[in-house]
Amino acid sequence: MTTNIEFDAVSNSWDEHTSAAENQISTGVQVAQATTGQAASEPVPVDVGSGAPGQGAANAPAANQPAANAPAANAPASHAAQGNAPAANAPAANAAASNVAHEYHAEAGNVVKLPANVSIDNIKVDGHNLVLVQPDGSEIVIKDGALNVPTFILGDVEVPRVALIAALEASHVDVAFGADGSISAGGNGSPGSAGGNFEHPASGIGDGFGLTSLLPPTDLAFGQPEHRELFPGLVEKDSTISLTGAPPTLVVDESYLPDGSHTGPGSTTDALSFANIFTVVPGTGTPTVSYALSVTSQGETSNLVDSATGQAVVLVLNGNTVEGHVGDAGGAVVFTMSVNTTTGVVTLTQDRAVHQDNLSNTPDDGISLASNLVKLTATVTDPGGHTASASADLGGSATFRDDVPTANADTNSVAAGSHAEISGNVL
Repeated sequence: MTTNIEFDAVSNSWDEHTSAAENQISTGVQVAQATTGQAASEPVPVDVGSGAPGQGAANAPAANQPAANAPAANAPASHAAQGNAPAANAPAANAAASNVAHEYHAEAGNVVKLPANVSIDNIKVDGHNLVLVQPDGSEIVIKDGALNVPTFILGDVEVPRVALIAALEASHVDVAFGADGSISAGGNGSPGSAGGNFEHPASGIGDGFGLTSLLPPTDLAFGQPEHRELFPGLVEKDSTISLTGAPPTLVVDESYLPDGSHTGPGSTTDALSFANIFTVVPGTGTPTVSYALSVTSQGETSNLVDSATGQAVVLVLNGNTVEGHVGDAGGAVVFTMSVNTTTGVVTLTQDRAVHQDNLSNTPDDGISLASNLVKLTATVTDPGGHTASASADLGGSATFRDDVPTANADTNSVAAGSHAEISGNVL
């Protein structure tokens, strides 16, 4: 048997209610009842828009099942948008069904439309579903809403995304955001776990075993590391220098001293280059060579004797010049020997006469410095700052020649019996 019940339209707002009251709109709701002889049960509300029974009666006994295909021809078109309206809006006669959970499914665009009086202040997660707990204790279930939280439209008002997230967080629902901008909801503050909390204590691994030393033949032994150049072609080579020639001899002549005879070839000054007696082997880059003189010690007594005083000549190094002084460093200068530090040219200058060897020697004989008194050192320096040196002994390389009188035949004459002045050398 089918019973038609007529009631005034129920609006979700005071304005709609007023408008409905003025137009006296009535809506027919069909309630399916059992056709058997059993007593009639409470009428089951039917969705106004779609004609489907309310979810609250979904699990009712078969005798109380609503007519799923009941026509909704009497529903006005203005209420078609409320196809998902819960049975909570049914007349007070059906209030017993209002505490039963109502299910909603997301429409196209992941949108769920709910009545304007639905509250989202208390939300919980039940498996894949979102459950909206209402102030009166009833529940509205959003199927699979936890997997992809939909957009809620309450009446005609869309709930802002920020407000929805805030409502979820206020209900202690974990919110996660997908790469595509979707939102998923987890359990209310509980960890998403399969239940395995690893609460079982770790057991022991048993007794260990002792370690023995290696047998002698297998003892590890390593030799000293061998240093090898990774890139031999890139190794920086140092420049070298060596003495490969005999030093030349510097000769000065006393004949050209202020009181000398000024006869014969010679001079009190002589200069020669000593650079050619050294050989340089360049390393990496172009090296430079410098020259310097040195004496065995300051004030060293030489083998030379000053002719005027008979005192020994002592040697003093003054910068790059070796000076021979009479008696000591404060005595008169007998000779000087200097070197050009860049070119290696050595200059010998005589200022006072010195004794030559014994009287049996011929005129213009000379005397030289003894060995190991004066040295010339050449130093090579490469671009990397490495240096090498070689030295030459200048003993025998400085010779001082004697100035002696010359006797010529006297060929001038005067006639006998006459008196006249004659001059000339005496034989």
